[in-house]
Parts: sequence; C-alpha cells; structure tokens
Amino acid sequence: MRIVVIGSGNVATHLAQGLFHKGVTIDAIISRKMENAEALGSLVEADAFDNMKKYANWGKEDLVLIAVKDNAIDEVMSSGLLKHSDVVHTSGSYDSKGMRNYCHAYGAFYPFQTFRKTAAVDLSLVPFFLEMSSEKGLRKIEELACLLSNSVHNLNSSERKKLHLSGVFLNNFIYFILDKTKNLCVEHGISQDLLKPLLQQTIKFALDYPENLQTGPAKRGDVETMKGHIEVLSSNPNLAEIYKTLSYLIYNENHDDKIEL
Repeated sequence: MRIVVIGSGNVATHLAQGLFHKGVTIDAIISRKMENAEALGSLVEADAFDNMKKYANWGKEDLVLIAVKDNAIDEVMSSGLLKHSDVVHTSGSYDSKGMRNYCHAYGAFYPFQTFRKTAAVDLSLVPFFLEMSSEKGLRKIEELACLLSNSVHNLNSSERKKLHLSGVFLNNFIYFILDKTKNLCVEHGISQDLLKPLLQQTIKFALDYPENLQTGPAKRGDVETMKGHIEVLSSNPNLAEIYKTLSYLIYNENHDDKIEL
C-alpha cells in the first residue's frame, strides 16, 4: 500500500514511522517547511515536498493521510488536487463531512493519544477510531490501523468529537494543572520528586476503581483549610482562581449549602 502524508508534526511523525516499519510505502511527505518534510522523509524513505502542487502522482496513491492542525484541513482539501484520492484526517474534532466535495472518499484515522516527536509511543496500545465514506475505503484504513494497533474502532464525527472532548479534560487540562503544580513547587523550594508517589497513586486509583474516590478539603467541607490555601496563592491570582473554581465544584457536588472562599 502506498500512502502520502501531509504534515510533519507530532502525529504525522509517529504514524508515518509506524506504518513504514510495518511495511507500508510512504510515497511522499508534504509539509510547508521543506526542512521538516525532508527530516521526516529521511526516516521513512519518502520523497519530500513543501507544496502539494509539486507532487505529481495525485490519485495514484492508495491513501492520503492529512495530519495537520484542524484549521488547516480545509485549506488542504480545497487545493483541488485530491478529487481522485481517498483521504483521511487525524483530527478528533473535525467533521469529516467537510471533505466530501473535494475527494473520492473521505474519513478519519484518529489515534486517541498525545504525541511528541521525540517521545516513544507504543502504537499497539493506542486506540484508533476510524470513519470512512465508503465501505471499500473503510476496509482499507481498518487494515492499516490493525497493522499499528490492537484497539481499532469505528466512530462517526459526532461521537468522535465527544471522545476528543474527554481527552481534552483528561490530558490537556490535567497537564496544565500538573505544570502549574510543578511551578508552585519551584516557587516554594519543594522538590518535584516528592510529588511522584502521590501522582502515581492518584492515577492508579483512577484506573483501578470505577467509583469516585474524591478526597480533600473541598470534599469534606474544610473551609478554613481552603481559605489558607488561597492565602498562599495570593501572589498568583490565576492559580487562586483555578483553586476556587474547582473547590466550589467539588464542594457543591457533595454538600447542599453554599460557601464563600
């Protein structure tokens, strides 16, 4: 199978290399910056281009994989070059129907994971969520996904957006809080290594127990402790606001009265 990859970022890098190492031919890497296209192309023995118009074999490839930012997908599709191609994007929130007037068949090839170019990811453990406008096309991308992963599922755009939303809460928001927590430790001279046992146990509880194991001052209604924490955060109003918002939400789920912090 021959694939053209449009994009050279985190997702494109992992998928292109993963497919290449499973014996899939990566015909070309296309990226706005030639150095990025060449860097990824060299890893997967693919030609590199910095403009879609420079690739001369549109319609001859088996699949076009678009791994770019959501707001760039429409620009790629409206190029007019993909009308004879089967095309998939890798977005969790983009509605695949936006592609329908620009290509032969369209859909999604969405890995539900966070990626960094330099961080190893075991793709066999990553759930892939697929959508395709044709049965033949769906079988094609199912074959590809099964080369990479042991967890392959079909999901339409509407349901995939809800899954993506859950990922934003689970990954993006949690990472933001973790980053602010690390900064707080640095500010107060606390070793970040001391956080690891608590973080590991928190994740273990979240994964191993279906029930809500929420603890802490907001859960038990310890207003004085919460006010003391907010006082510590007096020099960081943004973090104090996050603390208040989350504390109010936790408290309101567990108590009938209202509090002021």
